[in-house]
Amino acid sequence: TAALTMPVLILWGDQDRLIPMATARDWASRIKGGKLIVYPKTGHIPMEEVAEQSASDVRAFLTVP
Repeated sequence: TAALTMPVLILWGDQDRLIPMATARDWASRIKGGKLIVYPKTGHIPMEEVAEQSASDVRAFLTVP
């Protein structure tokens, strides 16, 4: 993860039972330019569980200069 040099958006559900939240925080801290968004009451696939909000967040991330 430290080898990544481009901005990275990490979307995470706070109820993910497959991969611990600590992993998301670790990745975000190791990736320069990493941004973590945590969705409450959401599991492993925020892109499906909170589709509109996650799509909005991705659009906003991609439009930052």
